[in-house]
Amino acid sequence: MPPAERRKYYEKYQQRFVTSPNARYAMFYLPNQQGADSIATRLRKGVKAEKILREDSLRGVARGRIQARRRDDIDNPFFRQVFFDMKVGDIMRVGPDPDNGTYNVIQLLYRDSGKPVPFDEADVQIDEYLRQEASEKLLHEFIARHSKRMKIESHPELVMQIRLVDPATE
Repeated sequence: MPPAERRKYYEKYQQRFVTSPNARYAMFYLPNQQGADSIATRLRKGVKAEKILREDSLRGVARGRIQARRRDDIDNPFFRQVFFDMKVGDIMRVGPDPDNGTYNVIQLLYRDSGKPVPFDEADVQIDEYLRQEASEKLLHEFIARHSKRMKIESHPELVMQIRLVDPATE
């Protein structure tokens, strides 16, 4: 597709060309409510999560980490809290876990709602979109042209009955 056409498409559908939202948060895993409350209190008093993690590391304790996640990573157990419930700087205690009684303390450090992708980076994707749209248009024209002379039916329920195996591999 010509560059001018790709540029026009980009400007028309610019909202489609945005990176996935991201978040960065500190998460502490604690065996009891007292430990969770202690960490949450320190964080609320302004102690940086990084400082607590560094102190823990110097003592040989591993009870937390800083994670960066994308919104499309829905396997994250704290997805809802990090991307919907919390604001940057918020601290949340989660627990007790019904299986083992442990607690988590989460502090949201950073979140963005996605950033626009520049035209140069989206150009290849735009070209694919335009080619796909052109192919769809040709297919619909083909169907319209031939449906005047032939009966065209769709049976998606029969598709799984088609044996799609390369005879050379049998």
